[in-house]
Amino acid sequence: MSSIASASARRVPGIICLAMLLLTLVACSDSENLGEDIETGTGIRNGVTITPQSGTVQYNEVQILAPGSVTMTATVTNATDSSGVSWTLDGEGTLTDVTSSSATYVAPTTVTGAVTPLITATSNADTSRSASIVVRANGDPVVTTQQLFPASVGLYYTGSIPLQGGASPFTWTITSGALPDGMTLGTETTTSYVSFSGTPTTAGSYNFQLQVTDTNSRTSTASLTLQVQPATTCLLSGQYAMLVSGVGSSQLATRAASINVASDGSLSGIGDRKAGGVTTDGAALSGNCTIRSSENGGIGNSGELNLNASGDSPVFNFGITIALDRGRVILTNGGTATASGFLERQDPAAFNLAQLAGSYAFGALGASGDEARMGLIGQLTVDAGGVVTAGRMDSNAASALSAATLTGNMSPPDANGRGVLTLSGGGENFSLAYYVINANRLLLINVASEASAPRLTGFMTRRAASFDNTALASPGVLSLWGFNPAQTPGGVAALARLSNGNASAGTVDLLLDSAAYSANSLGTAVSGAQYSVATDGRATLSFSSGGSARQFTLYLDGTANGYVIERGSVSGNAGLLEAQMAGPYAHSVDGLLVLGTQFPQGTAPLVMIPAGTLTSGLYTFTSSGSVSTATSFSISVSTGRGLGTASLPVVGGGTAVLYQLQPAKLLMLRYGSTSANPAMEWLIK
Repeated sequence: MSSIASASARRVPGIICLAMLLLTLVACSDSENLGEDIETGTGIRNGVTITPQSGTVQYNEVQILAPGSVTMTATVTNATDSSGVSWTLDGEGTLTDVTSSSATYVAPTTVTGAVTPLITATSNADTSRSASIVVRANGDPVVTTQQLFPASVGLYYTGSIPLQGGASPFTWTITSGALPDGMTLGTETTTSYVSFSGTPTTAGSYNFQLQVTDTNSRTSTASLTLQVQPATTCLLSGQYAMLVSGVGSSQLATRAASINVASDGSLSGIGDRKAGGVTTDGAALSGNCTIRSSENGGIGNSGELNLNASGDSPVFNFGITIALDRGRVILTNGGTATASGFLERQDPAAFNLAQLAGSYAFGALGASGDEARMGLIGQLTVDAGGVVTAGRMDSNAASALSAATLTGNMSPPDANGRGVLTLSGGGENFSLAYYVINANRLLLINVASEASAPRLTGFMTRRAASFDNTALASPGVLSLWGFNPAQTPGGVAALARLSNGNASAGTVDLLLDSAAYSANSLGTAVSGAQYSVATDGRATLSFSSGGSARQFTLYLDGTANGYVIERGSVSGNAGLLEAQMAGPYAHSVDGLLVLGTQFPQGTAPLVMIPAGTLTSGLYTFTSSGSVSTATSFSISVSTGRGLGTASLPVVGGGTAVLYQLQPAKLLMLRYGSTSANPAMEWLIK
């Protein structure tokens, strides 16, 4: 994989969405790089280059064996003086022999598996210029004990088991137990995983112990279980709601549905759609769900949803988590439309107004009737009879709403968990179909039939009883989507981490990453942004960045969590504030992840990656019976943030920023270019 320069990265030929994923992410310094080239290759660099003098260099990392060391030199492009660089280490090990041009990293004496510290060199003359590189120090080998995705009788299956540390070549053996009949262990000797594949013939639970021996005769064993299910048509069983958005015929298109999947894979349900000026409100659905075997481009946890509704028969690929409760979907057959989103298991016990009564915050984003992007946010209280009281709402549409008092009514949910929420306020009326996930979370889609009605999708979530300025005192990550019609491509996306909130002073610090056409910025630090939180959770936030004043309105449902719009934004920015788990953060997030684009705002290829395995900084992706080369990343232990390159099927490669939000969720901003829209992907497990 060659160096990729700036957001205008070279694109790779289009391939199917289940092709190889290479994901390299490393943390970067807090610097503003508006409109400058952000290069990736031997480290992430902006005016500074790090060159390792030994070890194995690949992508943005240098590999060594522990105990061991590697010396690195740094050069500053077009240096204004001879002051050189300053070095920092984030992670295990030490830096020695530090000078203004070089430093030596020394790995810990004892390493079990691998450590992946981050080394950063920052120009002394201009601290906005820096470079970072991951060091992978491999120690004693460790076979990862992980939950394996279940297989099915008669369906070809392939999977992989990651390895941390060790020195190749490796020898793999099963020392006790056995794989299911019809499956065999792979013969990899130089990779950081071993594969297994085949077509199981008998249902059951298969326990086996796997051992690896490296070239230095060091061994590691792990006890694993592979569950083989009876022959089945679909991985999904029961009731799920899905929410999808995208673009069709140059217009934003939205869709929501509830599907009930039977044991034979047949499905029934109800759905709503707004596309091409047509609104389909509460249409009955039929169709079927099938598993996609590895031989057909699947990887064991993916499938296909074929939906039939009035005048519409879309086909979606899906990838599902091991718990079979959450997943990602992408439209694969819908005419000229491109769309993606997610599905979640519903709780039928919450399908009644008594369960849903209470106070909520809500947020939806999309486009107005003239396709200008916008967001609608607010808060409300609904009683057991469905009457909406004590609410207000804001929007950043052309006719903006500002704390408008709202009234409305919530119809009882039907057997699909679907109802209609009507809201009025500030001279605006909205008819929102809702789908119950559980008693605390509902999906929203605007189904007003007027041609001028906005196309909006979003969420409504139960909120805390009252708020004050302490609600923004904990870290949270703000994600924004928008579209600027004055540029092509017009997609706009941004991430901002809020931290160091001072409730008494009403100030908070931000670290801002923005992607829009060629005006990209990485790690812009904003100190002392002003905020204020009202008792009902309505908050305002303002700061200056790049010489421009920016103003936001938020409605919170909890601490550092809720919905947001940017006022006066030419791109109609709207999105989410999501609470971030407390640090320090791990350099790696382990587990099987499903990746997919959410809220796509422009015409562009979209991706859905059914499965990637993260273990100690290594990312491997399984597709069609093979496993990709593993790449590495390092997340900052202080911010949970990573920066690097994301090379994805269809869309190619380029700069990306990642945040660890929760143990089961990562959020990634993939920068676009002058020929491709940026995108936001959610990675869940």
